[in-house]
Amino acid sequence: MIAYKFLSSGRVGLFSGVRWPEPGTWLAAEANVEQCVSGIHALHLEGLPGWIDDELWTCELAGVVEDDGQVLVAEHGRLLEQVAAWNEASARDFARACAARGRARVVEALRTEGHAEEARSLEGVDVDGFVTAAPGLAVRLPDELGGLVLVAADTTALAEGLPLAARAPELRSHLEAVAAGGASHGALAAIVAFVVARSTAGRHPDGYDAGFAAERAWQLERLVAQLDLAVATA
Repeated sequence: MIAYKFLSSGRVGLFSGVRWPEPGTWLAAEANVEQCVSGIHALHLEGLPGWIDDELWTCELAGVVEDDGQVLVAEHGRLLEQVAAWNEASARDFARACAARGRARVVEALRTEGHAEEARSLEGVDVDGFVTAAPGLAVRLPDELGGLVLVAADTTALAEGLPLAARAPELRSHLEAVAAGGASHGALAAIVAFVVARSTAGRHPDGYDAGFAAERAWQLERLVAQLDLAVATA
């Protein structure tokens, strides 16, 4: 079976810490196949947004293979070819696209909740202006909407490589640690994508779960189009 595998730089598994061998060399599971416990983990296209990292590879799986529709876990696996289109530049482009969608969702939420003036003030600025204006605007809004504005500003700053805007202590963000920590390009793209999906999901008319799924579906479409990916095959 041919599937996909995200790895940290140097062909290292994000959670396992295992360095995969050179392409073409088989890697064997050390125990029985069990998702998130043991086995060679890989992905269908549908699973990509939740596992973004620095390198994307095609891989081949063999032996017993468990399949939940997104994640595959096998007895044996080997890397085939690195997807060259996924690199630092394209990861940054993906993060920017996710952040831009997050900003649009926030402007829409402000308008829906009757804050048309605030929506217009954010809609008409560039990314630097959005990041800079967010803390001052957030304190004038209800907590939920103010939080959405700040998250949109912080994910934008991360995606654009800008410093997070200064703010009052009560508005401090957990993303400040990400900005200060020197995250890799894959980690940054993964964080921006997840935070945008999580922060905006509750605005969906069918609830949080539907909203999160819809945002991940958009992110998947973006990745597939950007990288020209094919469906994994048996």
